[in-house]
Amino acid sequence: TFDGSILDLRWTNDNSPSNPSGSEIAIVSDQAVGGGKENLYNHLQPSINASGNFAVQIDAAVEQAQDWGASLMVYWDTTHFIVLKAPKNNRFRAEVYDGSTFTTMNSSVTYTGGLATMRIEFANDKVKFYGKNQGDAVLTHFSGLDIVRDTWTKQPTALLIIGKGRQDVLTYTNP
Repeated sequence: TFDGSILDLRWTNDNSPSNPSGSEIAIVSDQAVGGGKENLYNHLQPSINASGNFAVQIDAAVEQAQDWGASLMVYWDTTHFIVLKAPKNNRFRAEVYDGSTFTTMNSSVTYTGGLATMRIEFANDKVKFYGKNQGDAVLTHFSGLDIVRDTWTKQPTALLIIGKGRQDVLTYTNP
């Protein structure tokens, strides 16, 4: 979670220069809140060590969105990244770019609106995707979206990116 009223030094706000002044992500009541124009990015990102086993999880208040909706991403470079979005066509969606192939996979879980929890787990041999709707008791493992954890997904230097691109306000808690 975020503590206090400002981002600490590990977080960077990467906001499109075309967004209006004041759309930067701010901390309000221990939540990151940001806005901006449609199809323009607005991200929070810290550097992370992605070499071991770890998980990243956020709760995001999102509207039903397409590609520019709320997302949780682990990013190594322009051709190596993993994304979990909420939602694409009313389904949680995983995207993987492994250097030569861009793959998209929709889960079987329908997004019902309100708060969505998104989680990506990096285990020794697999990357696993999870999600749930507000009010659901437990996270659903989207087992059909699992990918083999290849060499590039174990490189230590990566960015954790949480962000949006729709013209509305998104609220993130529990990063």
